[in-house]
Amino acid sequence: MANCMINSTPIVIGHTETSIRRRKADWFYQISRELIGTELADQLRFPSAKRFRLLPLLSAKYRLMRLFARCLPSIGSRLRLKTLTVLLKASSLGKNEHSFRLPDQIFEEDSKEW
Repeated sequence: MANCMINSTPIVIGHTETSIRRRKADWFYQISRELIGTELADQLRFPSAKRFRLLPLLSAKYRLMRLFARCLPSIGSRLRLKTLTVLLKASSLGKNEHSFRLPDQIFEEDSKEW
């Protein structure tokens, strides 16, 4: 179930091209592995960890963004607007509305439903 959720996340956020979906899924696997720990990730059969850790990089990125937002209010308002826009896009189902029908092939790329 965990693998299905991670693999379907790129589709839910609107990435339909196979290569992009795979890159995003790899990214989500790495983040999930760092959050839940190696032992549980291995039990869930997540792919092995990359050489570098993503969470410290993401943490530093968001700290810098908050610092810029505090020091330069105009940049801060643009960052907040961008964040809101991304969240609204992700929450809008629109053309990405999903059905709960099962695919007719093992791999979603080969399925007629997708």
